[in-house]
Amino acid sequence: MNIEKRLIQISKLLKNHEKLIQTEALDLYPFDDHIQSQYGEMLCAITSLDRYEKIELELNFHKSSKLANSHIKMINEINQLKELPRYKTKEYILPNELKRKLSQKKQHEIFQIKNLMDEKTPKHLIDIGSGAGHLSSVLIFENDLTSLCIDANEDYQKIGKSKLQKYFPDIYKRLTFKTVEIDKNNLEKHIQKKGFLIGLHACGNLSTDLIQNYNSNSFEGLLSLGCCYHKLTNEGLNLSQSAKRINLQLSNHALTMAAKTFKSPSKNDLDKKEKVKKFRYIAHFLMLDILKLPFRSFGNGSKSDYQLDFSTYVKKFIPEAKHLSDEYLESFFNEYLPTYHKVIDLGIIRSHFARLIEIYLILDRALYLKEQNLEVQIIQLFDEHISPRNLAIYIPPIR
Repeated sequence: MNIEKRLIQISKLLKNHEKLIQTEALDLYPFDDHIQSQYGEMLCAITSLDRYEKIELELNFHKSSKLANSHIKMINEINQLKELPRYKTKEYILPNELKRKLSQKKQHEIFQIKNLMDEKTPKHLIDIGSGAGHLSSVLIFENDLTSLCIDANEDYQKIGKSKLQKYFPDIYKRLTFKTVEIDKNNLEKHIQKKGFLIGLHACGNLSTDLIQNYNSNSFEGLLSLGCCYHKLTNEGLNLSQSAKRINLQLSNHALTMAAKTFKSPSKNDLDKKEKVKKFRYIAHFLMLDILKLPFRSFGNGSKSDYQLDFSTYVKKFIPEAKHLSDEYLESFFNEYLPTYHKVIDLGIIRSHFARLIEIYLILDRALYLKEQNLEVQIIQLFDEHISPRNLAIYIPPIR
């Protein structure tokens, strides 16, 4: 795969839909001529889908024959740009004691990394954001590797030490814990010897700090998986020269969408969330269109608030609406239901770009390393249904 070419292709598509991805769908109300002309045909077609077809469209890009041709064409283009090499899922057998405190998700991630690393085993690991050291413990099991586990949380490290001292003293002897908060300025200062650098779901700027500090003279390979993109600052964006030339600016709304996990809800959860959204969104429309007020957050309402009539809910959270009759407010609610569904449907279209934003960020990081003449691979390392943040930047270890 040509990383730079893919970066440019994705950036062009994202820029073409920049207004939609940079802002939440609700904040785009009332829709201007640009939104109407670009997505109006798509929105008209989506109204013919039932609630479960809409969920399939959002979660799985299910291309119903009811969709507009322009929408199907856009989904096809996104699907092509999303395709990246996949690492084959494998099974790995571990003693039950090593699996203690490990969720199924974490076991899957660690097994996949173990299989990948066994293909070309490094000598020494530097595990950033290691927590209790679960990953390093597995990677140095049944071999002669050593690992330095660096994390800012001493409590997590105490849990790891206790488990290893009890069940695996040999691993404990070859694993060093260091309690320190790592950033781009102090990484090398806390490393005693060269090794293979790992950042499994290093949060926000920590992932980019590791990549920007990677140097083939100091480290002997790299495995980086990003996480919490919404915590990225401008320093963590557009690292590569190619991305700097493209200059795609991503808002916190766009970065938050890139970090989302889309899961199929149960009918009960769906009903609850829909009730909450209807009340909140239609209250938003009331404030803008009738009360001429800028929208403000209502905070976290209790479950009981959403069991009320809409009129009671509004008068509780919007004092300026108390002069409006209950009959008027209930009528307003029913009148604006189609508008609510239109905003929800625009959010479905917007969600299609979530994965592309994440891929853009990963491609930029990989290209930054490639510009330093490093051999970089991008792999979908985990099963996305188990661990959605599955995009790995990999420089094989030197041995």
